Amino acid sequence: MKLKALLRLWVTKLGAIFLQPYCHGQGIGKALMDKAQEIHGNLEVEVFKVNNMGRNFYSKYGCEKLKEKIHEQTGQKVLRLKFTANKTKH
Repeated sequence: MKLKALLRLWVTKLGAIFLQPYCHGQGIGKALMDKAQEIHGNLEVEVFKVNNMGRNFYSKYGCEKLKEKIHEQTGQKVLRLKFTANKTKH
């Protein structure tokens, strides 16, 4: 069996959502976000600014930008986003 998706949570920080490309557009990412929100309510996540697909996903889910910083290991810009449970847009 192949791993199709991965969700990593730390308290209120969403560590990561990764999906195999063939799983995109099937509602799996939304289901993982729904589960994370069910467990923790408000969530924060970081996404690379160049990751348009990830940024669009989180934006559609209702995440809002908190701040922008430089990722020390890569020098790339990273956006810290917040999802507020009572302001759901999905």
